[in-house]
Amino acid sequence: MSNFVNLNVVGEFLFLSNGEEATGGREREYILANTFEAVLGAIYLENGLEKCKKFVEKELLYKIKDIIKNETYKDAKSKFQEMAQEKFSVTPNYKVEDSWGQDHKKTFKIAVYLEKDKYGEGEGKSKQRAEQKAANNAIDKLKSL
Repeated sequence: MSNFVNLNVVGEFLFLSNGEEATGGREREYILANTFEAVLGAIYLENGLEKCKKFVEKELLYKIKDIIKNETYKDAKSKFQEMAQEKFSVTPNYKVEDSWGQDHKKTFKIAVYLEKDKYGEGEGKSKQRAEQKAANNAIDKLKSL
C-alpha cells in the first residue's frame, strides 16, 4: 500500500463538507493526522502489523531527527511566544485587522503585537491560519533585530 500512498498530497483525495473545504480543511493538521491514522488502520487490517510497522518507519520515523532539530513540532505561534517572552517578557496579542468575503469563504487579515508594536501580519482562510502567518512574519522580524 505504501507504494501508492503519497502523504504529501493525501489531503487532495479527502471528501470534505463545503464548510471544511472553504476553510482550508485539506491542509488542517488534525484532519491529516486522522487520515494518516486511518491509512495505518487500513494497512494493519489488510496486511498485518509488520507491514504497518514498515510503513510507519518508511513514511514517518525517518523524519524525527530533523523534526526535533528544527523544532518543526512547534507551530509558529508557540515559537513566537517563546521568543517574545524570552526577549521582552511580553506575551503576543493577535488582532483581526480586516476580513472580507462571504461567510463561508471569508479571508482574515490578522496582526500580532507585542504591547503596542506590530510585529507581523498574515492573511488566511481561517483566523488560525492568518495568526500562524502573522507569527511567522513576526519571527522573521525578531530574528533580524
